Amino acid sequence: MARNEGWNPGNHDSLAFYHADPGSFLIAIYEGQKVASISAVRFGMNQETQECKYGFIGFFIVTPELRNQGIGEQIWDAGMNRLLRAKCPCIALDGVLAQVHRYERTGFRLAHRNARHEGKTPLVPREEMNLSELSGTIVPGSQIDTEQLIGYDRRFFPAERTAFLTQWFTLPQSESQVIRGEETGEIVGLGVLRQCGVGYKVGPLYARDINQAARLLLSLTASLPAQTPVYLDTPGCNPSAAHLASDLFSMKVVFETARMYTSEQPPEDVCEAEWFGVTTFELG
Repeated sequence: MARNEGWNPGNHDSLAFYHADPGSFLIAIYEGQKVASISAVRFGMNQETQECKYGFIGFFIVTPELRNQGIGEQIWDAGMNRLLRAKCPCIALDGVLAQVHRYERTGFRLAHRNARHEGKTPLVPREEMNLSELSGTIVPGSQIDTEQLIGYDRRFFPAERTAFLTQWFTLPQSESQVIRGEETGEIVGLGVLRQCGVGYKVGPLYARDINQAARLLLSLTASLPAQTPVYLDTPGCNPSAAHLASDLFSMKVVFETARMYTSEQPPEDVCEAEWFGVTTFELG
């Protein structure tokens, strides 16, 4: 259903999505056909109390010819109730802008807009950046212990998501790269490139500054054939992310989403200044 909506998911995203929280993907069946869907993923689950730290709503889709007939409301309620039963203190979503008013009626508040940027390889920065002079070494993510990668990601996400990331970093038709500090060897940048129905998406993309983010983006896409579409979903809470995509690499905004929360802020602060690419609009 997501492909039919033009969302262009990664070819193997479902492998990681399933492991994030089995049972979180709900569908509605009408006359033997799938007509609606929603995901209600619980992150940071406490297995003893069955309470979660953070919830995320995604894949809220109703077949166009059956919209405005109550099906959407039913599956929305089913998804939200799944998260409310787990007492998630904060629920988030990246919704289409046209539905912001609907989400506000159910208790969500707009935090900022995120944007999908499209470019084509080779990505060429508009200005000289002297990226070769930057500190740190880019290495394949496969050379880094998975626990280190997960620990680094935790700086940018409000809850632990080990099960999801363990799959995300090893998806077929994907590649992860890390910038390691020269002196300490600590992770100071991380990016994942994965193949989609059309082109490739980069997400997440984390780096200490815009120059390191540009360096990582160029490295991830360097081996792709010429004129391959590349997509980067930038978080609106970090203006440097949009500057990276639009101004430095002339990538065009193809659509935007509304990042919304049911609380004033996520349960914990995230490192917004080093967040240059959203992992996925569907799961945060």
